[in-house]
Amino acid sequence: MFLGGQALEKRGFEELEELRAVSRSSFFPVLFHKDEIGASGGDLAEAVRLEIRNPNRRAVGTIVNVVDDSLEGPEQLAIRWSLDQVPVLRAILSEARDAGRVVILLSDHGHVLDLGSKLNRRPNASDRWRSIIVDQPPSGDELVVAGHRVLADGQRFVSPAIESVRYTPNRRQGYHGGLTPQECLAPIFVIAPPLTEIEGWQPRATVAPDWWLEDVGAELMTTPRITAPKGKAAARPPLLLFDHVAKPGDTVAALLASEVFGQQMEVFGGRLKREQVEQTLRVLMERNGVQMKATLAQRLAIAPIRVDGLLASLQRILNVDGYPVLTIDSSQTVRLNLTLLKEQFELNEAAQP
Repeated sequence: MFLGGQALEKRGFEELEELRAVSRSSFFPVLFHKDEIGASGGDLAEAVRLEIRNPNRRAVGTIVNVVDDSLEGPEQLAIRWSLDQVPVLRAILSEARDAGRVVILLSDHGHVLDLGSKLNRRPNASDRWRSIIVDQPPSGDELVVAGHRVLADGQRFVSPAIESVRYTPNRRQGYHGGLTPQECLAPIFVIAPPLTEIEGWQPRATVAPDWWLEDVGAELMTTPRITAPKGKAAARPPLLLFDHVAKPGDTVAALLASEVFGQQMEVFGGRLKREQVEQTLRVLMERNGVQMKATLAQRLAIAPIRVDGLLASLQRILNVDGYPVLTIDSSQTVRLNLTLLKEQFELNEAAQP
């Protein structure tokens, strides 16, 4: 932890023992701040580009600060963050990939968004922390932090433990400095070029939460709703039904009972079982036919490395005559086209997902 300006921070990064231990002689770690990286349009400074490409320089650090900058200043913008909004980061990642580097992408803190925060004016205060004053002890929504790692005067400060309090009058899109999990838990992400092996590490599939796909509607029921008689508990239907009798409104059952599906299974089914086909389709249709591949693997309780083979077999069965009934796009999103599914398998028009 460093207290001081950029020069001290750069020297501290260069002298960090853990980084020096993996560096080569005369090629110590080097750190570039935001104004040294290059233009905001994505053109990296030549010095940064050369260091990333230099195989002798084992540790290269860059500070972007783009999120912090968006939370303050005259223009308060609500931004959906992606590489399109941070072109300089895209350029850094591109250079790192070409150089075969492993990238550790991290933040030094998190922040809370402003959702109608309440001003609790305090002297000697920043947005979300303040100095300890004798006549202003911590309130019920504040906590005291003390210790040798605290850089504030007296190595102590007070900070709110809830999201809805700020100490300064200026309204911002977001604030940091408090003690909520959003601010204290700093994200970290390790990225490596394809087929790169890191000793002691293994690839981990990204498991997206259910709300990740905002354009997908509410979950669609794939089993009939059961109403219990008065005085009796409702019978809970099983998650998956493996009977292949087509019922009104059950597209999956209609598919499994269709003649075209039987023919496709005979030719392209291989080791894939009808039960596996049904299970996969029902999981897909829980989200209107759209699931992230990693999420699908999790829902099916199979290893991520096996989901590719399952989907490839399923595509051979469903994509009749090459029509894209089941597709996987560049974002690793699996999509089931229900309209094409019904057309290619000549399903009853009354069948609905």
